[in-house]
Amino acid sequence: MAERPAPDVEPRPAVTHLAVLPWPDPVIDRVGIDPRSPYVEQFWLGIVGPASVLLVRHLAQRFEDEPDGFLLDLTHTARILGLGTSLGRWGPVQRTVHRCVGFGFARRWGDERLLVRRKLPPATRQQLARLPEDRQTDHDRWRTAALQHRT
Repeated sequence: MAERPAPDVEPRPAVTHLAVLPWPDPVIDRVGIDPRSPYVEQFWLGIVGPASVLLVRHLAQRFEDEPDGFLLDLTHTARILGLGTSLGRWGPVQRTVHRCVGFGFARRWGDERLLVRRKLPPATRQQLARLPEDRQTDHDRWRTAALQHRT
């Protein structure tokens, strides 16, 4: 059996920068949670992991200074978040961005643009099931207090 020639395809270069734009959502923007709030550390941290929490907090702070969006240097961001400098497809910073997308904190728009929520939704029951029981109970208390405060 003859060996097939390798396809004449250049590997795509690693993305080094992302254009980060706000992802408006009238409901979540009104009732959502600031990524820098204690809620995120208390409940989202155990669900999405520390790198994702650090990234959404970093992006929230950047939005304070550049509300219409900004260019995110992935190498610089990875270094300041302690994620190393590998920008390959499965490098730590790319996995972190992918995880934020998977949990609905952000959404890809092409290869080099990222829409990011300015506020995060509360964790769902299914997501909270990953946390220890005491954290689930704490969340029930938080939800009750939040509902009372809104009425």
